[in-house]
Amino acid sequence: MPERPKGAVCKTVIHQFKSDRLLHFHSNKDSIEVAKPKIYLKIFTIIFLLFAYYSLSKVIPNRIDSGDTFELHVQSLSLAHLKTIYLDYYKQYLPPTRHKQGTHGHIYSKYGIGLPFLTAVNMKIFKNLHLNKGIEDFTMMQLTSILFFLLASWCGWRLLSDLNPQPHQKWFNLLIIFGYTFSTLATYYSYGWPGNSIEASLLFISFYLFYLALRDDNIRYKTLCWAGVVLGIAGLSRSFAFITAPAFALYLLLTYSQGRFPTLTLIKSKIHPLLKSALYFYLPVMLSIALHFIILRKKMGFWWGNPYAGEHFDSPFLIGFLGSLFWPGKSFIFFSPLVILSIPALWALFKRHRPLFFFSLYLIAAYVILMSKWWAWWSGGDMGQRFWLPILAFMIFPIALLRAKTVKLLALVLIIFGITIQVNLFKQDPRSIWERIYTNHPDFKETAIDQTIKDGRVLEAIKLTFIDMVFFKNL
Repeated sequence: MPERPKGAVCKTVIHQFKSDRLLHFHSNKDSIEVAKPKIYLKIFTIIFLLFAYYSLSKVIPNRIDSGDTFELHVQSLSLAHLKTIYLDYYKQYLPPTRHKQGTHGHIYSKYGIGLPFLTAVNMKIFKNLHLNKGIEDFTMMQLTSILFFLLASWCGWRLLSDLNPQPHQKWFNLLIIFGYTFSTLATYYSYGWPGNSIEASLLFISFYLFYLALRDDNIRYKTLCWAGVVLGIAGLSRSFAFITAPAFALYLLLTYSQGRFPTLTLIKSKIHPLLKSALYFYLPVMLSIALHFIILRKKMGFWWGNPYAGEHFDSPFLIGFLGSLFWPGKSFIFFSPLVILSIPALWALFKRHRPLFFFSLYLIAAYVILMSKWWAWWSGGDMGQRFWLPILAFMIFPIALLRAKTVKLLALVLIIFGITIQVNLFKQDPRSIWERIYTNHPDFKETAIDQTIKDGRVLEAIKLTFIDMVFFKNL
């Protein structure tokens, strides 16, 4: 016979027994009455979110900040109104430099079709609900990007609630989510450069679904499949997102090995669930990659075509790296100040959740190293480093794991400063800011970084970014 529980344990068991009996004999009427407020709350929340989402269409600045974004907009119009991937009908609106023709003679866009497809679906929904009156077509692409950006922020909050569940940490979780949503480059890019924002948002949503799947056997394989679908759409939006696929395999192995380095013996013992999980996730990803090449074939008129022909990863890494971190108008740190706390945050993540740490490390290394070597690492005449946007969530959300009060206070200060920057970007066209910076300081243009380094003037450029621009002399 097992020993009878004693003391407090015995009281707990008796209390649980009584609670179970009360629950068992609870009337259906009472259950319905208790459940009603929850149902009403969900309905109210859905209505409120739909209203807030619709209201955004009247608030966000209806401007196109780049030629790339305009080309994506034209692709969305072609899909929504003409049901074609070709841009022939809108040729007159495109500058001659964007008249890329395939062997079939049709004009096509070199950019991915994921965001234009999602935008076309959004246009259809708004039209059927008669909500499109007074809303510009370009605003629909902004709304699509913002929708997934807010969904990614919600996923981040759910992730932090799981990783950092202590009641006294709840407010700090919310503060970090608020900071990511309103005080970083993710804020501006959600409406200013939807193409990069959708890649970052879908990538994080895909990871969150992957994370959920490996924690719950009841929903594992269905959720893994959805995670693969979302990553596939991210890749169809920007094909570079497919480079993150190996990180999911690494996370899968580390999860099954409980954070330890996976040995061959462990892999053999878990081979069946590992392969089954990988199959459910990677099958949609592989189908998306196949669809990507099929679309390229249709766009360009031949297989294995490269829409980025003539554009290479041939920039010196150090120039792209330093420029992305510190240069005026481009500084990843200045425009997303919370990342200052990312190094101690990643160390806290290493101690708390090693699979997620190594997943984040892979993403950070992949985007930082490769995009720093891209021929146009500065990403055009926009503010900040948009090519690094997909790693931002993985650098900021772990800050919630830090415990020191001084760190929390510093995070609050950085968020307030970041919001000030985002307000400035919201109020005026960032291209005009970029032009003013380099009109007043032509020696520090991104294309002249190598000369700036040779001249020993790097500190002057850093001063311009972190001292002069702090007081918004150039904003």
